[in-house]
Amino acid sequence: MFITLAGNLGSGKSTVCNILAERYGYEVYSTGRIQRDKGLALGMTTLEFNVYMKENPEFDKKIDNAVVEIGRERAGDKIIFDSRLAWHFIPHSFKVFLAVDSATAAKRILNANRGAEENYKDLADAKSQIEARTKEEKTRFKSLYGLEIHNPKNFDLILDSSNLTPEQVADKIIGGAKAYYNFKC
Repeated sequence: MFITLAGNLGSGKSTVCNILAERYGYEVYSTGRIQRDKGLALGMTTLEFNVYMKENPEFDKKIDNAVVEIGRERAGDKIIFDSRLAWHFIPHSFKVFLAVDSATAAKRILNANRGAEENYKDLADAKSQIEARTKEEKTRFKSLYGLEIHNPKNFDLILDSSNLTPEQVADKIIGGAKAYYNFKC
């Protein structure tokens, strides 16, 4: 049972993935973590690495090909893909998008302490960097694959996590995934 989880920066994707792994036995595959690690290894912030990847699409393609491979080889396994594009590369998945208002997103990201690859001076800086990363990602994925990554038509479930606890979000995702797979199977 594959779940692909996309969403706004700061919407709680990583936290929700951890809950789904702990409570329901899902394995988590995070393309964002892979990208942050690669950027850090090159001495770049996440935003800098996003800009770099626009000029060097082989990074995106390598990560996306790995998602396709996992989807093909591990059909039937319980995997949640924390990824902007896994919904596209794994069409036989329950596709979820987490939305969040920009003020809540900035607070969450500022308090997440993600290390050197994501460093913010204050709330305004966090909000500004989130907006820049979002714009960069939308442009990059539109150019690379012709995809509108925030189009609601791409998803089976859209949740606004602004006023929900991560546990509530995880429960809604599991409920939706169970209904989806019972209907499809």
